[in-house]
Amino acid sequence: NLSKEYVAFFRDNIIKSVEEKKELDDRFFYLLSKLELIIEKTDREYKLFLHKFSFEEFHSKLEEEKDKYFKSLQDSLSDFLSKINSLPIQFGVYIYLLFRFEKEIYPLLIVSTIIIIWSLFSYFSISTMKKSIKNLSQRFDNVFKKISERSGIDLESLEKEKKGVNDRLRNIKTLTTLYQAVTIVFTIGFLILACYFVVQIYPCLKTWFIEVLL
Repeated sequence: NLSKEYVAFFRDNIIKSVEEKKELDDRFFYLLSKLELIIEKTDREYKLFLHKFSFEEFHSKLEEEKDKYFKSLQDSLSDFLSKINSLPIQFGVYIYLLFRFEKEIYPLLIVSTIIIIWSLFSYFSISTMKKSIKNLSQRFDNVFKKISERSGIDLESLEKEKKGVNDRLRNIKTLTTLYQAVTIVFTIGFLILACYFVVQIYPCLKTWFIEVLL
């Protein structure tokens, strides 16, 4: 015998399916085509009911987890934005120092060394951040999986809920990769400028630089 709750779930799902079809004449055949899905959905909802797991509770737990991970994302993003905001100042200082010591070989070599060290530090600190974001993404996927197992809800039905988090993660990954690319390009540019100044001081090194590059 079917329980009243199961019948109620079944009736509600039929009504929802029928309402999806605006053409009145096609509703009966549309309902027949969706019958298997309706039964599956009803079984799932009834199973949730038996396990005393409500969708309200599910969304509450989900929002709680999302808030936790969004906070971690926000911390990483704040750190990343501070690095972006410092880039113009950092590059400006590099340019000033290079032109300030363009005719002094030792200060020029010191500035070049500082540029290399700082650029490597920036690159690898962003790489560490990217690894943290990747771990965060994996942990979030595991949380979704556990919630799905406890609730009996299909992982596929949670994709919409996951999308918001995954989109943010994807955007941050793209920005961090772009930051690393900009750091590499400008560092190479600064070093080429430094080499140019060195050649101006010691023209005899020009041939050596050409041989190295070729």
